[in-house]
Amino acid sequence: MSKSKRRLCGTYVSPNTEARLKAYCAATHTTESAVIEAALVQYLTGTSDHTALFRRLDRLDRVQQRMHRDAIFYGESFAEFLRVWYAYTPELPESSKPIASQQSARRFQAFVRQLSQRLGTGRSLIDELVGDDPLALPRELERARESIPAE
Repeated sequence: MSKSKRRLCGTYVSPNTEARLKAYCAATHTTESAVIEAALVQYLTGTSDHTALFRRLDRLDRVQQRMHRDAIFYGESFAEFLRVWYAYTPELPESSKPIASQQSARRFQAFVRQLSQRLGTGRSLIDELVGDDPLALPRELERARESIPAE
């Protein structure tokens, strides 16, 4: 900015602030005007470190909310799976357990392959169901409950 376009702006500061400003300017070989102007521009445009820190904290809070939502979803899904599994799966007699163990090992390997393919796509079930809205899970679960026919 050229000298002719600059305007005098006088203000009062405490002696402590003035001493800190002078010490800073002496240490950085900067004029008081340059430091004050830079500070005012940063303050008025909202580009201070505090602003950036608060933005980052807000972003981290949203990530934490999504992780909490996902943990609730996975826990509830697993609990419901177990409830249904135990309700409809009879206990095996001892003579059938070796064959069942072999079959379960094969089925588990197929499950792992399918899961690997699913994870390779980069999309998860929770993303398909609720997207990025951290508050969507309760609404989506309620809609899912309503769509289940009564027994």
